[in-house]
Amino acid sequence: MNFSVLPPEVNSWRMFTGAGSTPMLEAGAAWSTLASELDSAAESFSSLTSALTADAWQGPAAQAMLATATPYAGWLSAAAAQAAGTAAQAQAVAGAFEAALAATVHPAAVAANRSGFINLVLSNIFGQNAPAIAAVESLYEEMWAQDVAAMVGYHAEAAAAVAQLVSPAAAALPNFGYGNVGQGNIGFSNEGTLNLGFGNKSPNFTPTDPITTFGGFGIGNDGLQNVGLTNTGSQNVGAWNRGMLNLGLVNTGTGNAGLPLGPLQLLGIGNEGNFNQGLLNFGNNNIGIGLTGDNLVGIGPLHLPRTGGLLSAAATQLIAPAAAALPNFGYGNVGQGNIGFFNEGTLNMGFGNVSPHFTPTDPISTFGGFGIGNHGLNNVGLTNTGADNVGAWNSGRLNLGLVNQGVGNSGLPLGPLQLLGIGNEGNFNQGLLNFGNNNIGIGLTGDNLVGIGPLHLPRTGGLLSAAATQLIAPAAAALPNFGYGNVGQGNIGFFNEGTLNMGFGNVSPHFTPTDPISTFGGFGIGNHGLNNVGLTNTGADNVGAWNSGRLNLGLVNQGVGNSGLPLGPLQLLGIGNEGNFNQGLLNFGNNNIGIGLTGDNLVGIGPLHISRSVLPAAATQLIAPAAAALPNFGYGNVGQGNIGFFNEGTLNMGFGNVSPHFTPTDPISTFGGFGIGNHGLNNVGLTNNGADNVGAWNSGRLNLGLVNQGVGNSGLPLGPLQLLGIGNEGNFNQGLLNFGNNNIGIGLTGDNLVGIGPLHISRSVLPAAATQLIAPAAAALPNFGYGNVGQGNIGFFNEGTLNMGFGNVSPHFTPTDPISTFGGFGIGNHGLNNVGLTNTGADNVGAWNSGRLNLGLVNQGVGNSGLPLGPLQLLGIGNEGNFNQGLLNFGNNNIGIGLTGDNLVGIGPLHISRSVLPAAATQLIAPAAAALPNFGYGNVGQGNIGFFNEGTLNLGFGNVSPHFTPTDPISTFGGFGIGNHGLNNVGLTNTGADNVGAWNSGRLNLGLVNQGVGNSGLPLGPLQLLGIGNEGNFNQGLLNSGNNNIGIGLYGDNLIGIGRLHIKR
Repeated sequence: MNFSVLPPEVNSWRMFTGAGSTPMLEAGAAWSTLASELDSAAESFSSLTSALTADAWQGPAAQAMLATATPYAGWLSAAAAQAAGTAAQAQAVAGAFEAALAATVHPAAVAANRSGFINLVLSNIFGQNAPAIAAVESLYEEMWAQDVAAMVGYHAEAAAAVAQLVSPAAAALPNFGYGNVGQGNIGFSNEGTLNLGFGNKSPNFTPTDPITTFGGFGIGNDGLQNVGLTNTGSQNVGAWNRGMLNLGLVNTGTGNAGLPLGPLQLLGIGNEGNFNQGLLNFGNNNIGIGLTGDNLVGIGPLHLPRTGGLLSAAATQLIAPAAAALPNFGYGNVGQGNIGFFNEGTLNMGFGNVSPHFTPTDPISTFGGFGIGNHGLNNVGLTNTGADNVGAWNSGRLNLGLVNQGVGNSGLPLGPLQLLGIGNEGNFNQGLLNFGNNNIGIGLTGDNLVGIGPLHLPRTGGLLSAAATQLIAPAAAALPNFGYGNVGQGNIGFFNEGTLNMGFGNVSPHFTPTDPISTFGGFGIGNHGLNNVGLTNTGADNVGAWNSGRLNLGLVNQGVGNSGLPLGPLQLLGIGNEGNFNQGLLNFGNNNIGIGLTGDNLVGIGPLHISRSVLPAAATQLIAPAAAALPNFGYGNVGQGNIGFFNEGTLNMGFGNVSPHFTPTDPISTFGGFGIGNHGLNNVGLTNNGADNVGAWNSGRLNLGLVNQGVGNSGLPLGPLQLLGIGNEGNFNQGLLNFGNNNIGIGLTGDNLVGIGPLHISRSVLPAAATQLIAPAAAALPNFGYGNVGQGNIGFFNEGTLNMGFGNVSPHFTPTDPISTFGGFGIGNHGLNNVGLTNTGADNVGAWNSGRLNLGLVNQGVGNSGLPLGPLQLLGIGNEGNFNQGLLNFGNNNIGIGLTGDNLVGIGPLHISRSVLPAAATQLIAPAAAALPNFGYGNVGQGNIGFFNEGTLNLGFGNVSPHFTPTDPISTFGGFGIGNHGLNNVGLTNTGADNVGAWNSGRLNLGLVNQGVGNSGLPLGPLQLLGIGNEGNFNQGLLNSGNNNIGIGLYGDNLIGIGRLHIKR
């Protein structure tokens, strides 16, 4: 623990509260008594056995007894010595505590100092108290130093005493994994005690039973009870925190967290000090963004003191005096030559940078910070501290990349990778997560090493050794294997077999490589064959996961040349096709385009299909001289000019749209709905109701985004964010979750407000400069900012189309109106529709994600997210694979934390298979279930396993069932899953009995959101398991209301069909 970052209020309070040294002295006395008794017993036993064999008992039997008794006497003597040593160490620890207590400042003295300081500041109207304030602060600093010295001395003496104690129980804790040093570690390259993950480091301590303290959980943590990524200190949750009790990213100090706005509280970013809530605050007890000082609430210089209701004097200094030669340009800058917002110092550009005040030279040779939140000189990027750093969260000098500490750290010397050193600590390291100096590689600890973790060699004489030069060879045939457990040649990674595989567990034929390389083995995990990329593909030239055959693209395809629907990026995701050259999902046959087709040369969805041979004739019917003459095209449409399925009205396109019946004009000026389930005119998207809405679930007119109600609501006026208004209620709101009219911001309630929640001001007091934040007309899509390349970019150094932020890169494409695709929103994103920080791929939200549709931090793959527990679902962390829910899972379709494999539920090695959940559940109950205790936390009742269950025989989280007497064998249980209410429910928040799925209400329902009795899916194989939105009894299908219906969207009883196209059973 770093005691130097804790103020005397914390250290003194800790020393003067609690039981003191009394329990340790009592323990020492008890150990001393035990030592005396054991020593006396050893002497008595030895004397007795010696006397017997010397006099009354002679012969072989006596000698055998003596041979057996002697080791026992020795054990008693050894135990007595150990007990005496423990007593001495306990007394030494107590003595160390008493010495530290005597050297620690009394809390009353600290409180008196702080009270005097506050009184002097409050009465310092004319500056007359400045000398007294300085004296009080000097005394406070002396108290801080005195407490730190006392704590450091106490820690050293106590650690020396504890280090001599050896617990037999603790010694029995083995490590599990590879490269661990210490005890009770699970994972790779951990050091210390009770670490779980990769590269964590903790002190060596004696574990308790039950466990009350652990080391690090995650990657690269240093200290105690840290959870996440490279935290240093104790009890931090998140990434790159230093200190204690921090929650979020890159916080330094104690007790820093996010803004007190629901789940935002979990994400404090870049705070430095103690008990700050928000982002980039420097000081103590602040709530907001970019605050410098103590006890402030607000954003940058726009703040109030927490102790009063008046604006601080800083608010009157929003416009700095004009510098002689270099004026500031922007808003809230302090100093000279600054461009942007809330910069302080000289020659900063961006947001919230801080540099020394210096005299600029001509030509300029030194500047401050360029980017966001940098501190120092010549830093470029995000929250760098020091000088000449490029990247984010670097500390020191001449670092290149992310989260480096020291001097001259950068990335691997492999082309552009050299620009991305990550998590190096020390000097002149090249690579990732190296600790030491002059290392090249990943996860190295020491100096002058080359390699990955424990697989390394020394850099002899400062140059790579001869062995290292073999990594690069003119011909692939000469390449050795690199990694661990590889068999064959040219393999890189772990447990590959064959030729030119890269990754984990790939298998390929043994062949002779060519120069240049034209054929390789597998790239990824568990591939079998040639030129496969991804996860467990079998065959050749497959890209994706679980494909079998050749030239397949996507997931679980079997055959040749299967891919996704021919609709842009969807073409990359063929799923579950079986046959050849199918395009789409779940097709069986050949040359099909669509979903769920069985046969050859078909186009459509399931039974709603046509032959591909009639496509050209049908396609010509899409264009007609006048809209009024247009027939309907598709299936189940009612009206005129509709294209798609089950639309009603005029000029609808999609599925299930409803519009008034009107006479089309030429050219067309009004249409119905474009999308799915829209009601009204000119709506685009999903289930909008009203007119001229774009998005989903909007109600009213001219809304843009999701779940808006009213007129003219949209997103924040920041480039593409304007397209995403969410949850606004009222008229002409811009932002998210606003209630009222003409608001700009997030979570505002009222009219004409600007801000976030309670941190807001009236629009009537906005300065004129604020109105300049809105760029000129977007019709021509110019760039706005500095260093942008492409069109429609807003910010700094973006490249491509419709990026917003800093350093985002997207393809160059032609924007549409309305905009349907954008580049990146945030910092350093690569790809399309990414929101956040350095995401790569498409449709990711969060930071450091790679792939598609990931939600959270450091996920790799497709569709990874957080635990399915309310807002936790938004924070998947460190998942690798597809459709994992939780943290640090490796594989596919896992729900939990630290799982490795597929279809698992649990935490680390404590898991079960999702496929055997029902069977496994019955095995968790012993023959006498009535006598079973609860297992977990917060359970009420009997036989519950999990957390916060109530009733009898529940398994999971938050299930509620009646209290009943279990039978043997078990015939009835409570809920299995999360939030179920009733009996025999399996899944998520089912209510009633015998339901399987989610959000069902009633009995014997199978699927999602069914209400009634016995509802299920269409009677088509596995589809029968997925009834959705049925209301009534014994319906089979989707969105049926009534009883005994089979189909989709039926209203009534005993019907078969789709919507209005139905017949009686």
